Formats: sequence, structure tokens, C-alpha cells
Amino acid sequence: MRSLFLKIFSMSMLLVLLLMSSVLLLSFRLIRVNTIDVLVRDLERQARLLEPDLISCLEEGDSARLNSLVRDIGERLEIRVTVIAPDGLVLADSLENAAKMENHRFRPEIQEALEMRPGRAERTSRTLKADMLYVGWPLVHNGKTAGVLRLSSFVRDINRMLSGLRAGLGRLAAAATLVAALLAFIVARSLTRPVRRMIHVSRRIARGDFQAKAYSLGRDELGELGRSLNSMTEQLGSLVENLRLQREELNGVLESMQEGLVLIDRDDRIRLSNDSFKKIINQDGPEGAYYWEVVRNSAFADLIRRVREKKVIRGEKIEHGGRVYQCSAALLTRTERTLAVWHDQTEAARLEQLKKDLVVSMSHELRTPLAAVKGYLETLGGEVTPQGRGYLDIVSRNTDRLIKIVDDLLVLSEIEGREEVLTRESVDLKALAADSLKLFEATALGKGVRLRLETLESPMIVEGDAFRLGQMFVNLLDNAVKYTDSGEVLVILESEPERVVLRVRDTGPGIPQEHLPRLFERFYVVDPSRSRKMGGTGLGLAIVKHIALLHGGDVTVSSSPGRGSCFTVTLPRPPYAPPPTGRSPAG
Repeated sequence: MRSLFLKIFSMSMLLVLLLMSSVLLLSFRLIRVNTIDVLVRDLERQARLLEPDLISCLEEGDSARLNSLVRDIGERLEIRVTVIAPDGLVLADSLENAAKMENHRFRPEIQEALEMRPGRAERTSRTLKADMLYVGWPLVHNGKTAGVLRLSSFVRDINRMLSGLRAGLGRLAAAATLVAALLAFIVARSLTRPVRRMIHVSRRIARGDFQAKAYSLGRDELGELGRSLNSMTEQLGSLVENLRLQREELNGVLESMQEGLVLIDRDDRIRLSNDSFKKIINQDGPEGAYYWEVVRNSAFADLIRRVREKKVIRGEKIEHGGRVYQCSAALLTRTERTLAVWHDQTEAARLEQLKKDLVVSMSHELRTPLAAVKGYLETLGGEVTPQGRGYLDIVSRNTDRLIKIVDDLLVLSEIEGREEVLTRESVDLKALAADSLKLFEATALGKGVRLRLETLESPMIVEGDAFRLGQMFVNLLDNAVKYTDSGEVLVILESEPERVVLRVRDTGPGIPQEHLPRLFERFYVVDPSRSRKMGGTGLGLAIVKHIALLHGGDVTVSSSPGRGSCFTVTLPRPPYAPPPTGRSPAG
């Protein structure tokens, strides 16, 4: 790579040489032209002085005198002198025998002179075999051309004189070129010196030395560039320092996290991890390794794959190394890197399992004595007084409520967060809803409540557990019929391209808005006294929600006091489900 100094110096010298060559060539041409012009004017002046004597010889017709005069003039002036008659015949010549010379009428300088004006020409002489400069001068007497005086000089004499002049100019040009080279060297050095300094400064900056400065800055463009470089260096140093502090803060935050953190690039390589993650994998320095070599867990690999495909944040419960983690992952779209955070849920999972086991154990332990109490109450029913019978009825109702609470607790413990309890098959929700409605016909008829099903004409198929979906229908209908004193309970089934929507709408008293957010919590009831009176456990809607979630769906409620309530369940639609054809009321 050529340096800037060589480029500036070579370009300057090339410009100087081109300029000097052009000047020399033009000077040589102009000098030659001017020299010949001066010589021509000198010859014309000599011809004007010789004209009277030559006209006198021509008038007298004295050829001897004419030849003598011509030779004398040629020797004295060191030029060739020729006298030509108007018809082109050579009358006298200072160097040759005129009688042997050819007719000169058609020589250019002779023709111009015969037209009574000075003529000139430069050509090779046929007689002397040498390059000559000719000047023709008309010899005019009494208004007529008496002849032509031709004066000629050897071009070699001119060239000899010009050669000396060229040599002098060449030496002068060489000296000027050396001076120009020295000046070009000085200018190139002065221009490239600050550039070299800035290159040195930039290399120090590249090595991380942000204290480097460019000094001795002028007021030209290079000085402005140096000042800009210094300003950029200060800003860059400040920026790098801020980045260093931020990186230290980030490292401090990462290392203080109890959760394990790992950053994976698009090539499946680990780019960043904290100490908590290294403890999880029991390995130091996993950066650069493939994540599936470090974490040999198919659930984690599947989580990373699904996050990259769907580009959404996802969470997954993962068992690794004998511990349970809640792993959340998100795709950083700009860098296409995946960030995963491992939350240790081992202790929480253990406590949750203990709670579930306790609930199941207590439920089983309570169910047997409660069933025995119920049996004895029925046995004692016929042996007590009417007043005692009233007490037995109260005890019996509360026993039934306790048994229902125990049953609902057992159901919740079975389905809560456990998708494996489902037996998946194709289920016709229309038929399931119709069968569930039949269970409440007697109760509804006794209260004067009308039951109605509004659905599609064709079967409405979902993929799920028929028993659990039946439980969901029963709990929703039980809740609706129980709290509706008059009017109707309407079951609506709607089919959409990707989901099925189930709505249970009643004309009951409605639910105040402040209770809606907590309505699906366990043991939460809007009116505790009325709920106990009607045998409610506060677990029915919680069971509905968990069944919907297990099927990949959801449940919501809309209600206002005095206008009834509407519970909406959405379930995903399998790809083979038949399309909707139309709606018709039934019931």
C-alpha cells in the first residue's frame, strides 16, 4: 500500500514534469519561430539596402559586375545571394554557376516576389542539398519588376544557435525541477506529518488508550480533523467508561440473582450465563458450548424450539438434576438470541405436593366417618320426636355439605395442574349439554325455571375428557339453577374457526362487579349465608376453571346485579371438527 507521502510527492512531481515539458516544448517552438522571423526581417533589411545597386546593374546589363557584386555581398554577409530575372532565369548566384542552375520561376518565394511583395520559404535546396531559409525581394524599377533578389541562409546555422539555447533552457529546467522536487518534498512532509500523528493517535485509541491526543494543530482542514479526532476520543472514552460501569453493574445484578440465567445465540451456543445457572448445570465456563450439550434435557430443548418458532414468551416446568424449575424463555428479535431464566421451584413444588397429599389424606379420612354419620342419622330418623327430627335434618344437611366439600376437594386435587389425568377423545358438546340439562329438569321445574339449549344443528366436536367436561357442565348448570328463582337458564354453543364457545346464561340476581375477579378462587362465595343455606361449597367454579385450563381453554364471567350472569367457556377446536351450518333453538 502506497503511503500518502509518496502519493502527494509523486503527483506533485508528475505535475511539475508535465508543466515543465509543456513549457519547454512551447518555448522551443516559439523561440525557433521568433528567431526565423528576426532572421527574415534582417534579410529583408539587407535586401532593401542592396536593391539600388542591383537595379543599376540590371539596367546596365553588366552581368560581370552583377556576378562580382553578388559574390562580394555573399562573402561579406555570409549568406547566399541569388538574382533571378522575371522569367525565372538565374542571372547570378554567390555560391553556384548561374548558367548551370535551373529555372526558379516556380519557387514559392520567387512567385510572391514577382507579385511585388516579399516572399519567404524553408526547404531543402536541390543545388546545395541542404536545408535553407529563403527570402525573395522584388527589384522594382519604374513600377515594374526588374527581377528578384533572393537571400538565403543555412538552417543548420539557425539550428546550431537554437541547440545552444535549448541546452541552456534544459539546464535551467533541470535546476527548476530539482527545486520543485525539494519544495514538493517539503510540502508533502508538512501535509503528511499531522496525518501520521493522527494515525499514531488512532492506533493508540484502537488499543484502548483514550488519553491519546493529536497536538500542534493548525487552522486548516487537517487541524480541524485533528480537533474532531480529539473530541471523538474524549466522547468515545466517556462512552466506553459508561459501558464498563454498566457492564459491571449488569454483572453484579446477574451474579446476585438467585435465578439461573442463560443467553443462547442463533447457532445454539451459550453466550452468557450467571453463577446460579452454572450451579444448576454443575459446570464452570459453559460459554461457547452448545446449550444441548450443557443441559441434556428434552423439555428445555423443546421450550427453546417453541419460543423461536412462535416468537413469544413461554414458560415450562422442567425437572433437572433432581430439582424442579420454572423455566421462562423469550426471543430477542433484533439479535435472534434466546434468553432463558430458571426459577428454582423445588421447595414450592414440595410444599404444594404436601398440601395436595394432605388434602387427599384428610378428604379420605373425613369421607368414611362422614358416611357413617350420614348412615346413623338416617337410621335414627324414624325413632326421634318431631322436634328431634328437625335437629336431625339440620345435622343431615350439614353432613351432606361436608361430604360434597370433601368430594370437590378430591376432584380439585386430581385435576389441579395435571394434564395427564385427562382421557382425550372426541366429545360432542351438543349431546353432552343435552344430557347435563336432563339432570336438572326436575329441580328447575320445581322452581318454575325453564331450561333451554341453543346450539348448531350439526354435532359440535372437541377433543377432551368427556367425564371432566361433563363435570364442568354440571357445575355451571348447578350454579345457574341454584341461584335462579324464576325465568330461564340458557345454554348456548357457538362454533368458530379455531374454537368452540360455551355460554351458560341465567336470569338470577346477578353478581356485583367487585366480586367478579375472585369468583373462580377456591372457597370464595359472594353471599356466604345463602351459599351455606343452598349447600354450596365454594369449589364448583374453581373446578370449572381448572377443567377449562386443562383442555387449553379459559372461562370468564360477565354479570351485573338484577340482570343475571353469563359464564363463557372457550375450548380449542380440533382440525377435524365439522364446520358450523346454522343455529336453531332447542330445549
